[in-house]
Amino acid sequence: MNALLFWLLQRMAANPKTIFWERELRDRFPEAFVEAQQLKLIRRATAAGEGDLFTYFLGRVLTIAEDDAGFVGIDEDDLDELPIPLSDADLQRAYLDLDVFALWLKRAHGFEGNPERVHDRLYQLGEVRHGLDRTALLLGLVQPTLQSMDTLTALPAFLSNGYQHYLVHCPVMGFTPEQVRLLRGSGILLLPMSPDLDLDYRSALAPPPRLRPSPSPLSPEEEQEAEARGLLTSVTIHLTGERKGHRNIVLVSGLEVPITATPFRQFLRLVIALAEGDEGWVPLEELAQLANDSANAPQGLEQLTGRMREPFTAALNGLPGTTFIERDENRLRLAVYPRLITWDRPALLKHPDGPVRLLAARLPRSA
Repeated sequence: MNALLFWLLQRMAANPKTIFWERELRDRFPEAFVEAQQLKLIRRATAAGEGDLFTYFLGRVLTIAEDDAGFVGIDEDDLDELPIPLSDADLQRAYLDLDVFALWLKRAHGFEGNPERVHDRLYQLGEVRHGLDRTALLLGLVQPTLQSMDTLTALPAFLSNGYQHYLVHCPVMGFTPEQVRLLRGSGILLLPMSPDLDLDYRSALAPPPRLRPSPSPLSPEEEQEAEARGLLTSVTIHLTGERKGHRNIVLVSGLEVPITATPFRQFLRLVIALAEGDEGWVPLEELAQLANDSANAPQGLEQLTGRMREPFTAALNGLPGTTFIERDENRLRLAVYPRLITWDRPALLKHPDGPVRLLAARLPRSA
């Protein structure tokens, strides 16, 4: 069911009042849709009627009309096409009840406090305490626009309860490093929401991690080689093989970056491509095959690329994600000089995720 809810939330980031076709939800998530209805997470909206647009039909947009036999869909771009009969079930629409969803999410994670809507695009899910500090946990149906930035910047004014931090879990990210730093300066931390809806706030509030000793400085010859190959020498990477909750820990220039299962597999594949001695390019289609399952797989290659870059935004200290993970048409590469990338192979070979263990076996024994 989490895959269905995440799918809905991603689309509601564009418009929190989005209404969905029941037929599409049943086709995509048959069992999950029934479960979500039973939990009252998904409720029935007003059915479509004459003059409305029916948008779930083989990629075509049909205008709904009523004749003596009932409702039909008319393709106004092709009036020679016969009207298409529409059943009552075709016209049913549904929406995600955010009040019920926020309460369901709060109970699932055991947050303190009561969920409440603080803005059309912001729901407080609860709060957590760490020491004397209090942190508000929120769902953010936002996109990287100036309007969303204004809404997020005003967040402390919406919640006048003396919070030290505001953690906003976003189904859709894409904010620039500059925007992330600006919000962080006000105590507002943006976190990408994972498809399994596991709201990992602990790593965001954790103290700075231990720093792994950096590799020895590159020789002048290595610097020249890195420049010729277009690879970064300002970033170090260490694959720890460790996990916190459902997230895998990668050290980027000594800072912990928690990554969920699919992006971690894909990132590991990029590391392997560099370790195997070629230029490090991996086809996007091959990376897409490493997704957990078809329901959680990115809707397109653009989304896959974005989800791979998002976890690293804060750790890159202003370096664009497009420079860190490069794209060349339909392939990606990790643009870091190979000797600056290390890994704990024994730990990765004991990883609970089978695909990670298979990938780790391809890594050299020493980095």
